[in-house]
Amino acid sequence: METGFYKKRPIDWSKFEIDVFVPHLFSKDLNGCGANVLATLTGVPPDNIHNTNRQNENHWNDSFIIRFLKNRGFQVQHFTKCDATNTTGIYISDYITNNHVLLCSQLQAKNTASWVIIHNKILYHNFELSSFTGLTLVNAPMLNCYVIFHPNWKIKNCVDEKYKKK
Repeated sequence: METGFYKKRPIDWSKFEIDVFVPHLFSKDLNGCGANVLATLTGVPPDNIHNTNRQNENHWNDSFIIRFLKNRGFQVQHFTKCDATNTTGIYISDYITNNHVLLCSQLQAKNTASWVIIHNKILYHNFELSSFTGLTLVNAPMLNCYVIFHPNWKIKNCVDEKYKKK
């Protein structure tokens, strides 16, 4: 996880908290972690996403992932060690809660990173779910972390969209 730097005004992470998270889980995992993590977040089929990565079909860099999400209305905020500890006093604040959606790249094997989603103590990786614990970060150290938000993940916005008069 990157160190970052301390900002004069810490980011208000509560603005990124969500009410509902509906992951899109597809039945096959043939496109790699980048396409799969984007499909899980957006609902776009992973085959369609895989075809848009022209740089390297097996490498999903941060800039591609972030651009893809922002083009679909997501807010993406980099979260660093300094963001996690940007407080006065000796106590670390709980800036990030189970009501946040985290998109992380983790070192999974020698020179191999993979994209995962963490929400409400569940880790999503290649359409599989597992329990997220503190040991997850020991066994697969985090390289980068982003807090992800989409307006449809707020109940008010979901209800408003569904019942708007046409």
